[in-house]
Amino acid sequence: MRLSERNGKARTIVMKSGDAVFFDGGSVAHQVTRMLPGTAPAWWEGAKVPNGSRCVIVFREKEESFYTNKIQRERKQAGKQERSSSARSD
Repeated sequence: MRLSERNGKARTIVMKSGDAVFFDGGSVAHQVTRMLPGTAPAWWEGAKVPNGSRCVIVFREKEESFYTNKIQRERKQAGKQERSSSARSD
């Protein structure tokens, strides 16, 4: 579904510098319509890119198998180390 095809009542959220919103951006239509001049932290003007006006940080969930595979790799590594140390003591 395209952003233009989504419907529902528009809502305005007024945020201050340092505020954050956590939501599923893939399924919730969203946009920043304007930034109020003079509301950014003092360091922002020197840090932003030319013509930039906001900073976005995206967190993505890793696949469930990532952790399963990580645990399996760690167990395998621990097993190798255990076998190596027991072979040295023989």
